[in-house]
Amino acid sequence: MTIAGCSFLPALQMADSSADTADFACSGEANYKQLVRPYLPILLGGRPPRECRVVEIGCGIGRMTEWFARDFGFVEAVDVSPVMIEQARRRLRDHANLAFHVGSGADLARIAEGSADLVFSYIVFQHIPSREPIESYVREAARVLKENGAFKFQLNGDQSPAYARHPRDTWLGEVFRKWTFRPCSRAPGFHRLPPRARAPSIMSSRQSRESRRGSVPTYGPERAGPIRCCSNVSGRP
Repeated sequence: MTIAGCSFLPALQMADSSADTADFACSGEANYKQLVRPYLPILLGGRPPRECRVVEIGCGIGRMTEWFARDFGFVEAVDVSPVMIEQARRRLRDHANLAFHVGSGADLARIAEGSADLVFSYIVFQHIPSREPIESYVREAARVLKENGAFKFQLNGDQSPAYARHPRDTWLGEVFRKWTFRPCSRAPGFHRLPPRARAPSIMSSRQSRESRRGSVPTYGPERAGPIRCCSNVSGRP
């Protein structure tokens, strides 16, 4: 299994402007074209997106989900908010290749094991105030991914004194450094891919389906092919 793209950047602050729906749609398109589409050959191992399934963690009202649906064969989108899920269903009702799920905030219980080619999450984990749910999502991504799948996600790595002074809440969430995230990424059997494949930085691992069930990582091509997964950690190192 692989984790791709583990970079540490300051937490992204989103404007609370609700008036301009055109800007909202454009931002989803821009993020998709910047963070996803250029790396699909790496993340999907050369498989056509139309033949693949993607799981989006923290879809909100479907800002990026719409663009996944345009490229992928099927999209399963998860969010903790029933209100946002209902809005997303209304917004994207014309897309037949979408399924929306209300989640618990820590797992992907509605997603079948070994069903996804890609799991993706952006500007979501930075709003989770404790480490445990984030680590749970990493384990859940390992569970739902097929062999040769990928997980690309972003974490908050803001180590500034100003950020450190704030209590953790659902706006200013948990912070990671590369070395504090490393044990979490290795638990399901992830490891870093070579620099030439990073997007912007990619970790990869090899793991059998048996080892995933038991959370015991198994490295080496004799047990299973690589499952590529991506992690984008935002914040200062």
